[in-house]
Amino acid sequence: MKVLKFGGTSVGTIASLTNVKAIVEGCRGEQAIVVVSALGGLTDKLIATSRLAASGQTAEWRESHSSMVGRHREIIAAMIPDNRRSAVENEVGALLESLAEEFSDIEKRGKVDTEASDRVVSFGERMSSVIVTNMLDDAVRFDSLDFIKTITRYGRHALDNDASQPLIHAAFDNWDGAVAVVPGFIARESTDGHITNLGRGGSDYTAAILAAALGARVLEIWTDVDGFMTADPRVIPTAEVVGSMSFVEAMDLCNFGAKVIYPPTIYPVFHKNIPIYIKNTFNAEAPGTRVAERTGRADEEGGFKGVSSTKGQCMIILEGNLLQTVDSLENRMLNAPGREGIDVFPVNLYPYSATTVALSVKEDAADRAVKTIRDEFSEEIEEGGIREIKVMPGMALVAVVGRDLMKDISLRSRIFELLSDNGMTIEAFSREASDTNLSFLISGDSLQPAMRIIHDTMLAECPSRPIAAPERSVPEE
Repeated sequence: MKVLKFGGTSVGTIASLTNVKAIVEGCRGEQAIVVVSALGGLTDKLIATSRLAASGQTAEWRESHSSMVGRHREIIAAMIPDNRRSAVENEVGALLESLAEEFSDIEKRGKVDTEASDRVVSFGERMSSVIVTNMLDDAVRFDSLDFIKTITRYGRHALDNDASQPLIHAAFDNWDGAVAVVPGFIARESTDGHITNLGRGGSDYTAAILAAALGARVLEIWTDVDGFMTADPRVIPTAEVVGSMSFVEAMDLCNFGAKVIYPPTIYPVFHKNIPIYIKNTFNAEAPGTRVAERTGRADEEGGFKGVSSTKGQCMIILEGNLLQTVDSLENRMLNAPGREGIDVFPVNLYPYSATTVALSVKEDAADRAVKTIRDEFSEEIEEGGIREIKVMPGMALVAVVGRDLMKDISLRSRIFELLSDNGMTIEAFSREASDTNLSFLISGDSLQPAMRIIHDTMLAECPSRPIAAPERSVPEE
């Protein structure tokens, strides 16, 4: 069995859906679970239309809804066989009517609360999965609302794995068909059953959860790029496709800004050692990128895998003369924002200072993070052990990723020299050591030139060794 996930660009047009059909038909001889996103751009449009409704712009939200109706009807007319078209029109039409009722209710309330927003955005995958199921021969639709469950943590939806696992097996263990189609992204709350989701990009996660639970041979993520690249090609034209990388390298790139796959996707398949292939729906013959545990194969790639970045960071620095006397200072500084659900990234200032401790958070969480830190250390601030809480917005996190690169003790100095020679300064390095990535903070104004310099130098000095991905039809894993 294999699991294939198709993103919004892959199911967004008649041409792309034609490609999807050919790819799935090429899986004959092996069971395939096909996880689909909403039509490309639809989730954003659903959110925007909700806001129009909440602000009382009746004509505007109705016009937006009408365009959704027209788009789905056009795709149904082109992609669904005559003998199934009427039934699909009715099923999708009923969903579109329910969606209009949601918008109307939002307009009456004058606001979009979380539960209403979650219901609205669920319609995208619910409709696309009906279309894809009926576009394919002998496909059966399985509704992820029946078996993907979430719980709420720190105000966010999180997978309830304990509740989901038995439901997944109940749904699929006796399935002996050729193709199953599943809407990605959407879920239900374990406690009361209201519709939730796995977060933006969550269709990747749905696919990985199913692949791990059902012991798939491989997980294929079909998107609009040829695979992981050494950098964002829109910023760095010299970026190259990476033939293979480890799970850890992929996690590092995704956690630091690479948008090829949704970061939580990697964890379920990592624990089951199920390889991921990143493939291009619009260039299906390209080998793509293989993400898997290292096996020691002679043709596995070493060297530089990529440089990625996250903008909009804010560094928060504790300064004082008596920091060494503050009990468990670093842990307390990290845990204070963490208790409020704020993601933190611990860093050491460069050059190192014994009188400072620092971390980085997203700029939109900086004020809350500072408050939690100030509350945590109120006594030390009053007594003078901590002199100042310094805030530095406008920062960017950069990660240089590659197998065993960090074992080269000269690399940090080399990167520092590269940036320094070009008038750029590293403000802080990651406090967490890793064999696969070197991460640091720089000014956001320096991000693009820094990325170009690092990328082109690393590509020249530590290139990856190419690896040919195996043919899709050969179940070698």
